[in-house]
Order: sequence, then C-alpha cells, then structure tokens
Amino acid sequence: MRFVAIFNQHQVPHALGFTNSVEALDFLFWGYEDQQLLPYGIYDKFTDQVTTYTHAGQLVHTIKEESIRVTVKRHLALTHRPATSEPS
Repeated sequence: MRFVAIFNQHQVPHALGFTNSVEALDFLFWGYEDQQLLPYGIYDKFTDQVTTYTHAGQLVHTIKEESIRVTVKRHLALTHRPATSEPS
C-alpha cells in the first residue's frame, strides 16, 4: 500500500490504502459521486507528497495538505503495528 486516499464520511476522517494512485483517485471520484464522501486527497507514502482532490477542476474542500499528512500518519500508526513473533 503506497497510496492512501483520505476522505471524510459523516464528519469523520478516514484513510484507505491502495497500491497505485489511479485506484485511489477512482475510489475518491466514485465516493464523491455516489457515496457522499468528501474527498481530501491522496498521500504517497514513499515521497511524502499530497495530491489534493479536485472534482471537475474544482476543489471540494478547504483542508490544508499538512492536515492530510497528519491524518494519514495517525492512521498508519494505528493500523500498521509491527508483527509479533509467536511463542515457541
């Protein structure tokens, strides 16, 4: 999971990982069109770059890129814990 789509649903921020940016963008597009999601953008874990989401050339939110980074990093810290070895 290199790319993380960040969105808001029912006033709660969410993050969902994808292997490529096209899938992440597609998810945000259809989420905005059909599922009443408020897309923020896509975060690239390898480059630390944020791409804000635009719909038909227009921003759909006013969230800052740094807020997107903070949301992603919190999500990753909670969901990606190191694996523990099983007792022998």
